Amino acid sequence: EMSPLRIVAALPRPGSDDADEFIRVQNTASTQIYLQGWRLADLQTVYPLHGTIEADGTLDIARTESGIALNDSGRETIRLFLPSGAVGDEAFYKSPAVGAVLVRTSTGELIGPPPEKPKKVAAPKNEPASGVHWRLLVPAFGIIGQPTTFSASGSIDEAGGKLTYNW
Repeated sequence: EMSPLRIVAALPRPGSDDADEFIRVQNTASTQIYLQGWRLADLQTVYPLHGTIEADGTLDIARTESGIALNDSGRETIRLFLPSGAVGDEAFYKSPAVGAVLVRTSTGELIGPPPEKPKKVAAPKNEPASGVHWRLLVPAFGIIGQPTTFSASGSIDEAGGKLTYNW
């Protein structure tokens, strides 16, 4: 049975506060879904979902709400059960990095971003760096297969020059 709900992201190891842990479920259907009868589970805890998820919407389910304590090391499997009791979706991950929001791949694996490299913004040639003020909007994470928006539209050049940027 094909499920319109998918497990698309998780934060299993937030760092200093386990209350920040969450699992994100996405409604891939073009209609709202009532969650009565749906359940989310890891190997230790089963949590009955409630409420609704709007069409193409997402729902973040916090550890403090569900009681699901995701593993910080080793392999963890998260399952979403249909009201019929069948497994509608499942995702897994292995040994997450601290603070990494894991996103789903086509295989059902939740993976984190690669280690970050230091970011450098080079001053345009023939212009002093002190006169350029970059305002970069970069998302904290992305979902595989979904558009991600980057912006430098609030950046200014005090000398009045035209700024360009490429991603």
